[in-house]
Amino acid sequence: MLFGLAALMLGLLSTACVDQIAPTAIEEEKQPDADGNTMVFKAILEQGDAATKTALNNENAVVWSEGDEIRVYNSSHINGVVFTLTSGAGSVEGQFTGTMSGDGPYYAVYPADAAGAMTAGPMTFHISVPEVQTFANGSFGKKANISWAMAETQNSLFFHNVFGAVSISLKGTATIKQVNLYTRGADVLNGELSITNLGGDGAPWITLTGNASDEDSQHVSLDCGYPGIALDETTPTSFCLSVPAGAFADGFFVEIIDTENKAMIKSAKGSSANIIERGVILTMDAFTYAPQYRNDFLSELDDFAGYTEITDGVQKTCKYSDQDPACQYAYINSDEPSRRYVRFQYWGDAVNDIPGYALSLDITPRDMSLNAKPTVTVKAMGETGSIASKTGTMKVIKKTSRRAWLYDAASDQGYVIKLED
Repeated sequence: MLFGLAALMLGLLSTACVDQIAPTAIEEEKQPDADGNTMVFKAILEQGDAATKTALNNENAVVWSEGDEIRVYNSSHINGVVFTLTSGAGSVEGQFTGTMSGDGPYYAVYPADAAGAMTAGPMTFHISVPEVQTFANGSFGKKANISWAMAETQNSLFFHNVFGAVSISLKGTATIKQVNLYTRGADVLNGELSITNLGGDGAPWITLTGNASDEDSQHVSLDCGYPGIALDETTPTSFCLSVPAGAFADGFFVEIIDTENKAMIKSAKGSSANIIERGVILTMDAFTYAPQYRNDFLSELDDFAGYTEITDGVQKTCKYSDQDPACQYAYINSDEPSRRYVRFQYWGDAVNDIPGYALSLDITPRDMSLNAKPTVTVKAMGETGSIASKTGTMKVIKKTSRRAWLYDAASDQGYVIKLED
């Protein structure tokens, strides 16, 4: 199944395809012991067009991973019991062993350490979805792909995938340390997940709770560890992130950071083809990593800051801090005409002989959508370094719910502004 991943930066077109993630059937074989409580679950990973997997092998088959654990619940164990993979790593069948008492119905979650106690009325899973995932070669990171199961008896636990995934394939000569995936809408990508209506009529109710206006809730990161993942010029490396189903109706962008602290941004507009489906991997065609900006600028979290040498070196010339009583900040938003005005000033420090300055941006039109190219008039007063008064076109190279990053290619300067919408 192939479809275009629209409007990527630098004019490149990425073709995306989807890989189905297969469901996991778990059949229990009870092994008697002195207490009669040791259970061994035979886990069968169906290869087909449905729901979940823990890892991929080189043939793109769904396999269990060494050390996998599931947490199994029943009325006697509301906090759950951990069952550990004891055989079958790297294959489509595995056995999970643990100690448990009581009858069904049985509930289960993968990975085990993501889940807390279940709550009753109705029975509900509570699962922590992390902001940071871990790189795994050719697959999503271990424990990133959350799935659940429920059955009345001990011999038919079928796991259902909760999320889908995005796979980004890179070629090049750099070493990658981190990949950040952002929504262009209001999607919550990490937080507290609840799954209820288990075994009820229709689909279960799945809710991911987070702050839709919080930048931390609107992205997920892939940590590539030390010393990072070295790219190859001819053979692409896949970076896969697990993402909630239904996300990216408004599009997404990916921020790739190398070990030299440089970064590249790619983006896709909203499209039905880019909406994340449960149990499906959205795969971008391989492209060559080419750094565009310094990460010092892209990772700036001040409400207002001016930078120089964005592509090499990066110097923060001026910034606003609401913790500094010598700073003042003001803004105006207007629809007629469409205009956005932001200004801050620093009064200076006479005792330590630190001079003051003021910096304002008059932006038209008001639109701050990703890749927009508004006309910006800069007015600089006082000690603003190489940032000078001027008028020209700038580009919105990054945008979150709270901030926008404007880049002036003519001067290699940039600005972070707070969005007061």
